[in-house]
Amino acid sequence: MPGVALLSAIAITAGQISIPLWQVLICAWLGAVMGDAISYGCGYVFRHRIHDVWPFKLHPDWLNQGHAFFNRHGGKSVFFGRFIGPIRPFIPVVAGMMDMKPNRFLFWNLISASAWAPLYLIPPYVLGDTLNIKDWLNWKGVIVMSVFTVIALIVTWLLKKQNQTTPS
Repeated sequence: MPGVALLSAIAITAGQISIPLWQVLICAWLGAVMGDAISYGCGYVFRHRIHDVWPFKLHPDWLNQGHAFFNRHGGKSVFFGRFIGPIRPFIPVVAGMMDMKPNRFLFWNLISASAWAPLYLIPPYVLGDTLNIKDWLNWKGVIVMSVFTVIALIVTWLLKKQNQTTPS
């Protein structure tokens, strides 16, 4: 499950059960800062062995894309990378591998998490705070959600099947 979908669901739930927004934002900010700091540390310490570790051993192009992005944008790639889904998890590792100075990484990490948390969490939080999800917990709501779930599963299955039959 994509992280953004999970975070949106958590933010909607937090809004629905009235967890204060500032607490949600602080938790998200701390998680973002710590997660990227750990990734950076792994890249910094294990830079010569990262290529031989799962998942990079199976997908070396992921690191190559991260390196290209980092070379193009330098330290700002830590900021921009947080908002670009396909490279988001790899930029901190690449920053560490490319020997970015820890203080410079920390600066961009703190700034990007400060922009990311409200941008990604306030809209679903407000949605959760505004909607009355309890209204969906009657038999009509369960049917509607079940139909949407079945449609999503069928579309996912068809797309996966199409990707398997399409020659590369």
